[in-house]
Amino acid sequence: MADQIAGQYLEFLLGLKAGIKDGDSRSVSKALSFLGHITDLESQADYCTAGLVDKFPPVNAFKDGERIRAVDHWGAVAAEYCGLISSLKKLNFMDAIGHSGELVNELVRCAQHEGSWICIPLMTVTSELRKLVFIYIQSDEYKATKQKKRRQQDNNGSSFDLFLDEKLANVLQKPFKVCLSDKSDEKKFAVYFFANELFRTYLKFGKYDAANNLCKVLQHSPNLPSLTTTSKSQSVTYRYFTALVDCMNFDHLPQAADLMNQALIDCRTGDAAEKNRQNIIMLLLPLNFLVHRRIPTQALWKQYPLLSSAFRGIFQAIKRGDLESFDNEIDRIQRLLLKRRVYSLFIRIRPLVELRLFSKVEHFYEGGKKHIIPLKQFSVALEYSSGRSYSQEEVEFRLASLIYEGQVKGYISHGNGVIVLSKKQPFPSQIN
Repeated sequence: MADQIAGQYLEFLLGLKAGIKDGDSRSVSKALSFLGHITDLESQADYCTAGLVDKFPPVNAFKDGERIRAVDHWGAVAAEYCGLISSLKKLNFMDAIGHSGELVNELVRCAQHEGSWICIPLMTVTSELRKLVFIYIQSDEYKATKQKKRRQQDNNGSSFDLFLDEKLANVLQKPFKVCLSDKSDEKKFAVYFFANELFRTYLKFGKYDAANNLCKVLQHSPNLPSLTTTSKSQSVTYRYFTALVDCMNFDHLPQAADLMNQALIDCRTGDAAEKNRQNIIMLLLPLNFLVHRRIPTQALWKQYPLLSSAFRGIFQAIKRGDLESFDNEIDRIQRLLLKRRVYSLFIRIRPLVELRLFSKVEHFYEGGKKHIIPLKQFSVALEYSSGRSYSQEEVEFRLASLIYEGQVKGYISHGNGVIVLSKKQPFPSQIN
């Protein structure tokens, strides 16, 4: 049995060495991938527990015969991988995450001496580190350990949390920087992949300022490859994340809408991509209304019945100017909106529901001068639509805000308790 494990260990090292010498990105990626082994860990040999890594350090095998560049770092890569598998077999996820992080660090050091072929293995180990952390933070072990650490610290968490958010991001930044700063530009094709890994991490842990800063870095970086030349999956993901960041700034919503509409165009069709398309459309629904006043079509609801069951009621309430129904629909799917990070966008739509209601007041008002309407008319409409009372000051504030934003043409006469509307298009086009 011991001879069999030793033979497997030697085969692993020699196979990895051959892949490194040949610049074979596929074989090196396969050799260093670990998530694919999680379901069959029992069949994986534990070279660390068997004492092989200490007795026969990987670097010695790499030094035999034709030398490879950065041989010490490649030896560390192999050792960290063996430690990672050993920790996974023992179900020690914190140690596994530690080995995975060091695996990325050592491969980054190797990448500084290798050509563009190294980017694919680097993508593999980086993505799997991030996935391993995301899997772990959903576990009962993580939640129990986190509560224990918080009780010990009382206030601001602990280094335990620091590892899982800031330290994870710090590790993921290293391959991103290697590709971004590559003087030959040959590694820059991988920039968007590593940027997407960082975006996933920042947004998962609520690091919105860091995500915004990452956008700025990319916007001001020279010689980046065009998104049209990168893979569709990466360009769609990149546009999705940058649009999410743009949504944090109301002035950037038109830019976010453009990014998401292009992402939808580029997104693959078919059952395999259905979830991705729905996630994109979920963000586009409020964006296209806020920017273009565009209501989803019946054809879209028919094509995406799950989206229809979740969001159709909201847009029906918008068309009717029905505040109570709008609020009820938002409350009904609040958890979904928060999870998909679109809650704030739908909240921004509420004043436009009021705008729709106010336009109906103007349309049905039968006073002597149709363009001069008592504020009381709007107060009554708001009370009827929302189910609560409104003071004249609240009505004036809402109308004044809409006038300031250019949604209503006119002015408020506070002394007379009326609004004087423009005789020509007092309510510019609201819904397309």
